[in-house]
Amino acid sequence: QGGSPRATTHSASLTLAANAELPSMNCISSNLESAKMSFQWAELTGAFTGPLTGTSKNPRELAIAAKALAAQTTYTFRVTGFMTDTPNLNNSATVSVVVGQQALKAVVGSAFRQVGRDASFTLSGASSYDPDESATPFSYAWSCAGKSSGATCGSLSLASSATATVPANALALGTYAFTLTVAKVGRSSATATAVVEVVAGSPPVVSVDPLSLAKHNGASGAVLLVRGGAISG
Repeated sequence: QGGSPRATTHSASLTLAANAELPSMNCISSNLESAKMSFQWAELTGAFTGPLTGTSKNPRELAIAAKALAAQTTYTFRVTGFMTDTPNLNNSATVSVVVGQQALKAVVGSAFRQVGRDASFTLSGASSYDPDESATPFSYAWSCAGKSSGATCGSLSLASSATATVPANALALGTYAFTLTVAKVGRSSATATAVVEVVAGSPPVVSVDPLSLAKHNGASGAVLLVRGGAISG
């Protein structure tokens, strides 16, 4: 079903399904003992290492899990339908599956933050990722640009790694944009930007933590929200 070739990506799941019809037996003096059909899937290139049986309750379907297919690879899947009681009465169909390449994803820890001039701060791009999960290592590059009057990056030097630390008193008061560029050999790069406002003194650090657990009290109908181990209702 769906024609050939089929397009997908490494991070997406895929289901292949076969259509089948019972054969016509009018031309020969034979009858089918049973109308039950069975199906068998195979991958012809040898590149697929995932399961080919038991992936779906429907034997006409082959469910391929996300991350089971490699990027920039073409697979050929074959399904053979046969009469369960007469296996030599069968037919096959094939489909090509082309796995494309996805763009890299650059991620910085926070889109906006406020820091005190007298304290150092660290920028993190450690959450950047490759949806194709290729083994090629990332390269990282950080850049700084002043966004407000009097804000200048001057001779600030940032490490070429997943994290970069800005020393205390390295920047004048003002707003700055720090851009992270991530790349892999043979791939298009991706960027993400964090805006940092440098202020006088030492402003308090405020963060919002996600809810880790929600429990319903059936007796009272109250909802207990658990945040970092402390319970509030």
